Amino acid sequence: MQKMIVIQPRPRAWLEGSILQPYVSQYGEHLQRRRYAPGTQRAYMCCIAHFAHWMTQEGYGLEAIGQAAVIRFLSEHLPACVCPDPVRRIRHDLQAALGHLLEVLKAGGVVPQYPARNSAIEQELTRCDIHMRDVCGLADRTRRRRCKVVEEFLVEHVGEQPISMATVKATTVRHFILGERGEAPQPSPRSASPLPAISAFAVYPAIG
Repeated sequence: MQKMIVIQPRPRAWLEGSILQPYVSQYGEHLQRRRYAPGTQRAYMCCIAHFAHWMTQEGYGLEAIGQAAVIRFLSEHLPACVCPDPVRRIRHDLQAALGHLLEVLKAGGVVPQYPARNSAIEQELTRCDIHMRDVCGLADRTRRRRCKVVEEFLVEHVGEQPISMATVKATTVRHFILGERGEAPQPSPRSASPLPAISAFAVYPAIG
């Protein structure tokens, strides 16, 4: 039987008031199945509470959760974090805790089941996001949507190979944008058209 992981009231409220609330119990079960010590379980639960609070403040939806969001949290939010205490700010704990969170969300079908990928994709996503912010002046929500599309493209069509748009065939890009039927999907309010994201990604390395 799962034992409830007890954390302070503020982090608990952050979790309960966030889009991660339905997955908190599953996350606890995940940690306990791996026989983490009670102190580590509490630390990791506080870590995802911090992440949940940031996502709420940033207006993230479930469809935007992924490696790109984790990278942005760690590289942009954490160094300048002013979230009220008690809050977990130890980077290696946050990285480990969020890695487990993505595993839980993937198992639940919330995050696509991508194969393991090298850090080159993570670094590329960070550079792409910085370019869109500093050069293109795009809003946070727009950047998040576009980084999500770029992440999907890189994982699906680049994988472990060196990242270079010069080596990607035009037919590969066309297939990704148009899909199996060869027709561009009509974007819903919650989804991003892949064309602007891939176009920006194809251009920015040449001028960045």
